[in-house]
Amino acid sequence: MPGCRSDSDCPSHLACFQRKCVSPCNCGTNAICEAENHRAVCKCPLGFYGNAAVKCEGIVKMQTNSLNNIFSVHPYYSVLKRLRF
Repeated sequence: MPGCRSDSDCPSHLACFQRKCVSPCNCGTNAICEAENHRAVCKCPLGFYGNAAVKCEGIVKMQTNSLNNIFSVHPYYSVLKRLRF
């Protein structure tokens, strides 16, 4: 009977599923999958965070003027204003 019976019948970057050697990768949105030893290794790419098996989200960069807006409502704004960022 053709096909695989176990992962050992497949190359290390594939897994045996329903008697076929297939990619084990099934990572979340925006994730990178590297198949190692018949298993998926999901990672978030540089600049992203989260649970790679579910979803990797981009890191939002704050602009300096956004920080100034946040600090302006802070009770210690007058002290923070003197500390140049």
